[in-house]
Amino acid sequence: MINSKAIGNYYQNKSPCFSGKSQEEKEIKRILDKNWPSNKPFSTVDPGVSDIKDHTRLINYVKKHKPEKLKLKMPLNRESYNVSPQNKEVKELLINGIPTIKELDEIDKFFKKNKVTELITYNDLTSAIASPDKKFEGYENVWIRDAVWSSIALSSSDDVSQKQATKIILKLADYLSTKKQVQRFIGTIKFPEPVINPNMSGDEADCVHIRFDAKSLDDPLKPDGTPQGWMNHQNDALGIFYNELFNQIKSGKIKADELKDIFLETIILYPIYMNRIDFSNVKDYGTWEEQPKVNTSSISFVTESLENFQKLLFSDEFKDNKNVQQFRDIYFSKLQDYQKNKMKYLLECTPKTDGSINVLSPIEKRKVKEFFNKTKLEENLNLMVDKGYKKIKQQLDAGGESPAKSKIDEDPIRSKTRTTDSALLGLIYPLNLKRLDVKDKEKIINSIESQLVGDMGVKRYIKDFYQATMYWFRDYMNGNKIGDLLNNVRMKDLVKSNPHNIDWLCGIIPAIPKEVKNYEPQWFFDSWISAAYGKLYQETGKKEYLEKEIKHFNRSMCQITGDNMLAANGKPIEKYSLPESYNVFYHKDKEYYVPSPITPLNWSKSCITLALSILKENINSISSNDNY
Repeated sequence: MINSKAIGNYYQNKSPCFSGKSQEEKEIKRILDKNWPSNKPFSTVDPGVSDIKDHTRLINYVKKHKPEKLKLKMPLNRESYNVSPQNKEVKELLINGIPTIKELDEIDKFFKKNKVTELITYNDLTSAIASPDKKFEGYENVWIRDAVWSSIALSSSDDVSQKQATKIILKLADYLSTKKQVQRFIGTIKFPEPVINPNMSGDEADCVHIRFDAKSLDDPLKPDGTPQGWMNHQNDALGIFYNELFNQIKSGKIKADELKDIFLETIILYPIYMNRIDFSNVKDYGTWEEQPKVNTSSISFVTESLENFQKLLFSDEFKDNKNVQQFRDIYFSKLQDYQKNKMKYLLECTPKTDGSINVLSPIEKRKVKEFFNKTKLEENLNLMVDKGYKKIKQQLDAGGESPAKSKIDEDPIRSKTRTTDSALLGLIYPLNLKRLDVKDKEKIINSIESQLVGDMGVKRYIKDFYQATMYWFRDYMNGNKIGDLLNNVRMKDLVKSNPHNIDWLCGIIPAIPKEVKNYEPQWFFDSWISAAYGKLYQETGKKEYLEKEIKHFNRSMCQITGDNMLAANGKPIEKYSLPESYNVFYHKDKEYYVPSPITPLNWSKSCITLALSILKENINSISSNDNY
């Protein structure tokens, strides 16, 4: 058997530990030589991986920890559903029937008193994990996507929180305006090929980055001081940021004169950047930061952001909005200035990494120039929005998030193609896609309900291996033996179908016992589904959606941790926390749900905050004579 660390040594030092004599070793070597870049850093162990002591502790814990199982009913159709509150105090807060505002206020008080939904900021930003001093698997860093969710949640709260929401967006604007980020915008506009055709290493250094250190506003660093690689090509992250920025300008939460000159430059470059990479057809890593695919969710976030931008600049809807009018004056003045002083640089020849010179064709130059002409800019934005909606519709009709174009494209093991995916919830909320009809939204949420909703949460997608069964004990369970992993049928198929993702085989993918059927982690997305149903209720008035909104809000509260709980890595977890997910721990033919140690997660805090806010809106809207 081959120790997984030896594979890293093989590539870094050509270690003789990897003999390559057996047929199995020869096959691994062939795949690695073909798909694993020799300069790629190799790592299989992270701080969360646990040992035999943690494993024993967790075995003893799951034997004793038996949350109460409750049966609740929806008042209209009397359909019942089961919940298992992990925190005993939550039992008293669960909603039976249609709640009163007073009941929802009590839930809000409970959240605030116990800091369930508190969003901790550092340097006016929220990191992924809601503990600034807690360093865990890189979650102490800032993801643009997660920080925007925090801003949206804070916007739904009191005046103090709304000010903090604006500060988050403006600080993210500062990051996108750094010299390196502006150069990435410009570099991609000049030469988009490295982003359109991502390299195997997964780090698109050329594209705009979406993950950074809150203190330095720069890439997170490795212990040796070099930048960490990351799957940065995530168009949904840029889309959700610019969309929320434009929303806050329209609402007046962000004043036009608060936008720094250098940031206005990125607003000018953003639609050109998306046009050059052909956003409606390009593959990106998407919300889950995995294999590049043409993701419907990514296309949707960019499409709505461009639609919002077009209206912000040209719609008569805002003719009496003084802040929007001021933004237009500032923007078009900056556009003229950029055209006069900097556009020439956008069109210059660019040296490539191989020493050759990239030259924009006359047609490419003309298309770039059009974004600096007011009339052509409006036409181009309309055209891009049309293309975005057309692709969204095609993808949804073909199956969902990233449907296969042909049998050759299908990957039954993991993530090259996918139809039902929780990322599609974004098309219902927080997005408000004007041309997406109710039937499409109902199809999305019905598919997620039927295929992804589990006992304790919601799966991201079927065959999701990240934090799957025994994930946190993978080194202990596997003994770091590649042969043992290959003997697992799922792993064999994975290597064959995704050879360039060999790192998942060596470290990230656990050896899941074949007896376990529902090995996927179940995420916090009940709160997201609740918010989505709430928006569907607002759009359709169907009472069944209000009832399902309440059902999933109840389920989301049941995920709040209680006293003396252990996480899925066998280590203690804080009370009143919202985990990223609940993981399946397997012992003696039994499956147990235990919270992920990645907790408390700011995204989960944001989602449950928004779910409660939308539920309050809907209860307020019900008239006293509405018969239930």
